[in-house]
Amino acid sequence: MSADNWAKCPNCSSKAKDHNCDCGCNPSEATYTLREDYEIGIYNGRFNVSYSAECIDNYAKDKDAKDAGCGFKHEFKFEEGVG
Repeated sequence: MSADNWAKCPNCSSKAKDHNCDCGCNPSEATYTLREDYEIGIYNGRFNVSYSAECIDNYAKDKDAKDAGCGFKHEFKFEEGVG
């Protein structure tokens, strides 16, 4: 199974609360700029979990910047044999 989700970026949310947002997000409204991708399943006899998150602000002021956002990224992977 794999999926993606949009959530609030923890970095942008923190900066917005402090009114110190210079990352392209709008501090007056918390936008869903954190793209989360995750996958879980058993493949070739191995149990796999992977998760990644990256701030990608689709409402950024600089529309020419590729995937403009604050730069926050996180990744987690786990794998083990089954059976």
